[in-house]
Amino acid sequence: MSICPKCGEKNNNESNFCQNCGTSINREPETKKGVKHYLIKFGIVLLTLIIPPVGIFFVFKSNKFGKPGKIISGIYIGLFILMLLVPTDNSSTKVTTQAGSENGKVYKNIEITNLYSEKNKVFIKGKTDLPNGSKILISFNAIDSDSKGETIKSIVGNKVFKGILNIPADKKFIKGPYKIKASFNPQDQERKVLKLVGKRGTNLKGDNVKTEIFSPSIMEVSKKIDIKLDLPADKIREYETNKYISEDLTEYLGETNEDKQVYIKHTYSDINRHLTLWLNGSENLTKNMTREGLLLESKKVFQEIFTSRENINSLSIIWHLPLVDIKGNVSDSKVMSIDITRANYNSINWGNISTSNIPRIVDNYWAHRALR
Repeated sequence: MSICPKCGEKNNNESNFCQNCGTSINREPETKKGVKHYLIKFGIVLLTLIIPPVGIFFVFKSNKFGKPGKIISGIYIGLFILMLLVPTDNSSTKVTTQAGSENGKVYKNIEITNLYSEKNKVFIKGKTDLPNGSKILISFNAIDSDSKGETIKSIVGNKVFKGILNIPADKKFIKGPYKIKASFNPQDQERKVLKLVGKRGTNLKGDNVKTEIFSPSIMEVSKKIDIKLDLPADKIREYETNKYISEDLTEYLGETNEDKQVYIKHTYSDINRHLTLWLNGSENLTKNMTREGLLLESKKVFQEIFTSRENINSLSIIWHLPLVDIKGNVSDSKVMSIDITRANYNSINWGNISTSNIPRIVDNYWAHRALR
């Protein structure tokens, strides 16, 4: 029934005008009324989620919710109250740490306690508080060399690790000092060890621990040792000769008149004690002046090497200069080679000979046609 706002007469719901006085009866459209109903209902539900006690109060007071809605609201408020009452303290519950450790113990000690060498072997002994069964990697390197030596694996037992390293019979390892390193990486460990130290080594602490953002923590210690190696004499001579050429002779030779390093490369074998040098030469105004210049420089190299290194019995020098081929391309090419033995060198009075006679007194001589 609709009530007329003017005279108060009751009218049918279908009537748009009052049957008594003819006044228009304004009625809100059903669709608008339905939208308004659901907006109010949604607001109460939203309020229930944000502030449960206040929202649920309106659910029970509003006539827009039926019995099922009020039951659900009752369950919700019950859970809310339960969450407030149940304690969250888990101090009495056994939990694992962030890294997966079950005992929370901290490991921070690793040290090399005994280190000595005997017959080209290095004996290492150390102690640590890491769990038994931990894998320790022990490595040997010459500090001044970029080459790595042997690496072995040692298993911790009764807080002790030990190992024996073989020293390589390599020229890069002839001269010390040497570095022995012992390291522990969680990525190399068995599951039982990981449970104690943590998958990312979170329980590794102390000065010997290296920590990176994207990698597990690593515990390591290193020690320097000077060892007198019992190596063959030829290996030692070969090492010392190569070092002399790469450092002292290279500095002695200097640069060409085109600012190129004279030294290119070399080979030396202590079996026949022969040295071969590849060198860059300097060009001069004429080919004769260039040839004379290369011969004069060869004489200086002979004297420097045979005076400085008694173990070298023969020497070959191969000179290079930039040459233009028939297609106009320029490349560094071999232009002269000279071979001489120590016996021949010792038989020559180098202070009295003419440079132009060198090709006739050395053991072998060759020159490119560009220098003839």
